[in-house]
Amino acid sequence: MPPPLKTDYGWLILYHAVDRRMVYRLGYAIAAPDDPARIVYRHPYPILEPKREFETQGIVSDIVFTCGAVVKDGTVYVYYGGADTVTCEATAPLEDFLAPVRLWGVC
Repeated sequence: MPPPLKTDYGWLILYHAVDRRMVYRLGYAIAAPDDPARIVYRHPYPILEPKREFETQGIVSDIVFTCGAVVKDGTVYVYYGGADTVTCEATAPLEDFLAPVRLWGVC
């Protein structure tokens, strides 16, 4: 799991979790800016799941797991492992992560 990323609305926490079928997916949460132990938002759905062959077939199949993340020029770059075989990069606008927190004013 990468270290939390500080934003104007709190700490962006990227994580991976496993379900009962042993499929690993990525999710995210936002912690309060003044108290990183207090989660103010947890996204209800996975943001990345194994779909491509290099994520579904490998040493351990059906796995994506976080390795690192950075924010640069308003874009979140997430580095993740696929099927315990490859390292990959996914990107998304930082605003996509922060919009629910800004919309609901939970911080």
